[in-house]
Amino acid sequence: MGLVEVSEHWLRRLKPLRERFPFHLEVPDEHYVGLALYSRLPITGARTIRIGDGSSPAIAATLATPAGKIEILLVHPASPVDAVAIRRRNAQIRALAQHVRDAGRPSVVVGDLNLTMWNAGYRPLEETARLHNARAGHGIGPTWPAIGRLGVPIDHILATPEVSLRDFRLLRSIGSDHLPIAAEFALR
Repeated sequence: MGLVEVSEHWLRRLKPLRERFPFHLEVPDEHYVGLALYSRLPITGARTIRIGDGSSPAIAATLATPAGKIEILLVHPASPVDAVAIRRRNAQIRALAQHVRDAGRPSVVVGDLNLTMWNAGYRPLEETARLHNARAGHGIGPTWPAIGRLGVPIDHILATPEVSLRDFRLLRSIGSDHLPIAAEFALR
């Protein structure tokens, strides 16, 4: 499970997750870039990395599944609040795509990417990293703002070709301005 925009306040309220998900890495931040990754399966090498200009942290970890290892990347590129932020987000997306391509291993990328699938800035994820979206065949699945079926799909679960994604779904609101999403994944 991946959470974005995690603050110290959130972490105090999320303590029960640590019991249900014994493997985790929490990187809180009070400026909407905090992240937390939780797993029931063993994760190794969990660390904070900087992708692109380094202004937004990401979490990278290796998930040990019964079929083999998968790199999990939890990301939250810059919010597109102005032209400068849009260029920074697009550069972060290009750097993320290059990171996945250079890693050369089965990977799942999860997070609030602050762009939709039809945004030109999304293309490197498909063209460079060869990621496919869990939404395929499940509709648009708008996630922001969290006001029902209105909104845009800016939260994503993506994977390299070696990883199958299925059963994408929007979950009920948990009080965030984004709707949570879920999907199942497995090595092919």
